[in-house]
This record gives sequence, C-alpha cells and structure tokens, in this order.
Amino acid sequence: MTARALPLLLLFALGCQGQTVGEGPGSGGAAGSGSATSGGASSGGSSSGGSSSGGSAGGVTGPGVHGSLPSGYCCTSDSECRYRNCRDFGGVKMCSDSCTTQDTSCNAAPNMKCDTAAGECVPSGSPTCIPAQQWTSGSTPIGGCCVATGDGQAGEECQGNLCMAFGELSNPFICTHACDAPKDCPPKYECNSFTRFCWPIATTYDCQ
Repeated sequence: MTARALPLLLLFALGCQGQTVGEGPGSGGAAGSGSATSGGASSGGSSSGGSSSGGSAGGVTGPGVHGSLPSGYCCTSDSECRYRNCRDFGGVKMCSDSCTTQDTSCNAAPNMKCDTAAGECVPSGSPTCIPAQQWTSGSTPIGGCCVATGDGQAGEECQGNLCMAFGELSNPFICTHACDAPKDCPPKYECNSFTRFCWPIATTYDCQ
C-alpha cells in the first residue's frame, strides 16, 4: 500500500492509484482504503518554485519536530526530510522528494528536476541547497484541512509539510507528517511502514 508520493510504476504494481507530491486533483482520496493521494504537484523539470519565505509564516524554522524539509533544502540525515530521503549530490546533502514524470512536484526549491529513472528530485545544475533554517513549517497540525494546490508546494500550511488524502474518494485532504516508528503518530493514526507517513486508521474521516 502506498501514496501518490511514490513512482507510478511501483504504484501500478501494487494496484494503487497515485502520482507524486503535488499532483493531487484537490479533492478525495485515491481509490481503495489502502491508498493515499498527495496534494502537491507531480514531478518534472527544474523550477524557480519554492516560496521566497521558505514555507509558511507562523511555524517552526528548520526541520521541526516531524522532519518537514522539502526537496532542495540542506539536511544532515533522512529524519530531517519530509520524504525521509537526505541525498548526497556531489558532496552537497539535500532533501529529495519522490516524483514521477510530470513537471511540478520538485518546485519546493529552485533548480530541481525529476529524475524519472530514480523517481526522485535532483539538482538540475551544479548542486546547491537552501539552508534548513530558511524553511518555516506551517502551523496546521495532523488532521487539519489543507489545500491540494497542484504546484509542488502543497502542505506548506502543515506542521509536517505534507497534504494527503487517504482511502475513499470522498475523503478530504488533510495535513500529516512523516514517521519512523509507531510512536511518531498520534492516536487514530498509524505509521505506514512503506510510505513512512502517518495514516488515519479510520477508512472515512473529516478534516479539522
């Protein structure tokens, strides 16, 4: 079972709908109770994307307690990144989101593109990263309502920088965050061992 944040080929093999961060249609989860839809945009070419303020005003700067840094931000370990992927590109360590073949899910930072073979965002030129402390997380907690913006920056209002819809198509997009163990998720959520996101236990839910 997986989320739209994972490569399409893998998702199809698992029998789940999905694309990548930011490509969600803006309402409803993916078909089946075991799938999730990301509210960000799908992958692809480099962009001057990312907001100039580095996220959403009013939250915590840096990775935060949930590890919420998106693609292109400097990191020291996987736990600092929202997709738990801190990659070394030519000696520069930065977070790398998952992506597929479209043009916008790597927009969280400038000069990133989708490596479709690897299914992840990579630098489009000489590797540089944005200092982690320039990222400001949103203030909306897990379970809160969020907007599937479709531009690669969905989730900026969320503490965990992830906006997802889970299960039934009628389920709304909600804020969630990455997890490394069951203890990382609050009551009524479980840590999905494949995606490493906190998922609602209930098959239907409302946003708060």
